Amino acid sequence: MNALRYRFATSDDAALLARLNAQLVKEGADFGPTDPAWLEQRMRGWLDSGHDRAVLFEDRRGQLVAYALYEEQAQEIYLRQFLVRDLARHSGVGRQAFELLRGKIWSAHKRLTLEVLASNRAAYRFWRSLGYRNCAVTLEIPAPSAAPAQASALPQRWMQSLSELAAGAARKVSRFAGMLALVSLVSMPVAAAAPLADDAVIPAAAPPPAAVEPGAISDAELRALRSSGGHCPASIYRTAWSVARTYQMEPAWIVAVIEAESSCRSNAVSKAGAMGLMQLVPGSGARDAYRLAYGRDEPPSQAVLRDPQANIRMGVAYLHGLHQHFINIGEAETRLLLATASYNCGTDLFDEQLPIASAHWDSAEAGRWIGKHAPRETRSYVLQVQSRALRYALAIAAAHALPAAATGKAVLAP
Repeated sequence: MNALRYRFATSDDAALLARLNAQLVKEGADFGPTDPAWLEQRMRGWLDSGHDRAVLFEDRRGQLVAYALYEEQAQEIYLRQFLVRDLARHSGVGRQAFELLRGKIWSAHKRLTLEVLASNRAAYRFWRSLGYRNCAVTLEIPAPSAAPAQASALPQRWMQSLSELAAGAARKVSRFAGMLALVSLVSMPVAAAAPLADDAVIPAAAPPPAAVEPGAISDAELRALRSSGGHCPASIYRTAWSVARTYQMEPAWIVAVIEAESSCRSNAVSKAGAMGLMQLVPGSGARDAYRLAYGRDEPPSQAVLRDPQANIRMGVAYLHGLHQHFINIGEAETRLLLATASYNCGTDLFDEQLPIASAHWDSAEAGRWIGKHAPRETRSYVLQVQSRALRYALAIAAAHALPAAATGKAVLAP
């Protein structure tokens, strides 16, 4: 286990801490809004209060792996927030960070308190193992859920993103840096996948119902994909669309990754042993992907890796986890660009060589760095994914702009 270093956060870290706080909410370990501006304002208020402090924990390479936010009173230290980042979990980082808090940062003479949501059983077991004991029970009558309103906002936000993309695409594709500009935004997952039973294989996607469900790909979008060069079976596009929306990722980007990885062949196996549509390597990346998608900390079976739905879900979850790996970088588009490069060549290059200034990079600066430092295969891979995603997103945006009568009524077979 690598030794951790730590530093106290300042107001300059408020935006970073707000993004980490949003991850806690998305994972169900905290509650409240996830609006970045609101979270940043609240975090800044805590840091400026004089009695709340935040600690950032880094590994030996300077990579942010965890954070803690706590309030210190005369007789008590209340741990307000604590998060270990996805790709640092199950490695002892949480325990090591807590040992630093208790042994070097907190007073040894004050009582330690925290709150754990009743639904977060994993956190409850973790904190109990570190010495915390039941002290009180908080009861509540929850407010009516606002989920329907939030769910309906995603397609509208996605369409706005595509409209903005179409308006600026001509300027972006004229330069190499523009070619590496991203066409999508990534956020935290809004719904966890259902647990996967032992040795189970998820059945193939069924044909869509007559009415397009929220998050599903429409017939017009399928036609747009095909007309712009997409060559996957319709069932793969439907699965990719649904899973991408679950993780609030741009579906055109996921489709581009699938085509670049396997050319839409669910039985594809690389020379390195990577399997399936999104080319996951058994025993390494596939194990992390399995854990992120289904909560199973073990290598998935070959049957699961070959199953189109399971492979896509694991691949998207893993790409999302890589996006979170770069949470200390401000722009979501920049994080996704680095995550996509890492999907191809791993994170070691970026963990060891990314300069501190990368925290403020835009996607063009990240593209230039990848073009200079990444292996040739990775440079080609990122360009391929980017160019396909851009082409598909523009075609779909154009399809949405057409009058309904112009789209025709043909339905693609699954």
